Amino acid sequence: MSEVLVTLAFRGGRIIGAVGLRKPRQVDSPLPDSVSPLVTGFEHLALLIRLLPLTRSWQGSASLVTWSPSPARLISPVSLRVVGEETVTVPAGTYECWKIEYKERNWDDVRLWVSKEKQWMVKMRFRFHAPSPDFVREAVLTRWDPGD
Repeated sequence: MSEVLVTLAFRGGRIIGAVGLRKPRQVDSPLPDSVSPLVTGFEHLALLIRLLPLTRSWQGSASLVTWSPSPARLISPVSLRVVGEETVTVPAGTYECWKIEYKERNWDDVRLWVSKEKQWMVKMRFRFHAPSPDFVREAVLTRWDPGD
């Protein structure tokens, strides 16, 4: 198994650092003007979603910092859109959720289920078309702290 090195910092309107396998490539790229809000992974996306005014017709966008060593692909636009409502049962319980379509150039098919009550990301599903059309990865909420 190969290790991937990702070291990025945001300084003075630029992203600097290193990204890559074996011989990481140096990154020094200006941030485009249209990157707000900027997220650096699904963990930050989960925090951003808690602040959004989700409704049946909600849609929005963000910018994702990727692991690409290419400055042109370092920032990837993301579109988010509520596509329905579903009751979802996961190990942490049963939740009434917004079903959100997530589109970004590096992923084939991503769906997010976000609880209506607290706007927690309850479930994520990634469907990849390679290595096979049946390859699916899911992440679910396994427990919650009642203090939240």
